[in-house]
Amino acid sequence: MSRSPRRPLIAGLSVLIATGFTASAAAEINEAEFISCAAKVDQEERLACYDGMATRLNTEAQQIVADRAAKEKRLAEARAAEAAKLAAEQAAAEAARQAALAAAEAQAVEAAFGAEDLKAGDGRVARGIDDISSTLAQMIPGNSFVGSTFVLANGQAWRQKGGRPFKAKPGAEITVKRAALSGYELRVSGRKRAVRVDRVN
Repeated sequence: MSRSPRRPLIAGLSVLIATGFTASAAAEINEAEFISCAAKVDQEERLACYDGMATRLNTEAQQIVADRAAKEKRLAEARAAEAAKLAAEQAAAEAARQAALAAAEAQAVEAAFGAEDLKAGDGRVARGIDDISSTLAQMIPGNSFVGSTFVLANGQAWRQKGGRPFKAKPGAEITVKRAALSGYELRVSGRKRAVRVDRVN
């Protein structure tokens, strides 16, 4: 049974066109290479020419498919990288937001420490801590009527309640803690004595 001279070519063209090869390129093959093959007198040479065309078409089609797959892979990788970058940026932004909220909350708690009697509700937020630490920014000496006032670097001012005058130098490390029963005690780092104090601002 004789073999159709067009069958290999048609098969090759079908694969090539299915993969996106341009119609103009297919037409060029029909008009140029097909005519060249058809012009061959020897049947075996003619069939071999058609087979060569089909083989080349299939090779080109496979290359087109491979190129398209590689392009789609690069696009997918680029999208994945962009999504990962966006997710990382969002996670970092959320972490920064949470850190800022935690810092603001801690600052509010410290600022409210000891202020229960200054304004209604001011000290409620500070119930979760038992002491604060800061450095002494200024000491205002007291007298027979008013105790010494200790102004801390965090902006808080504490006044001594009774007892003999208590002195400290600016820059000293100060800790104010809740007393055993009520009120607050102020202590200078490295010294055993503590004095009772009240928050005044």
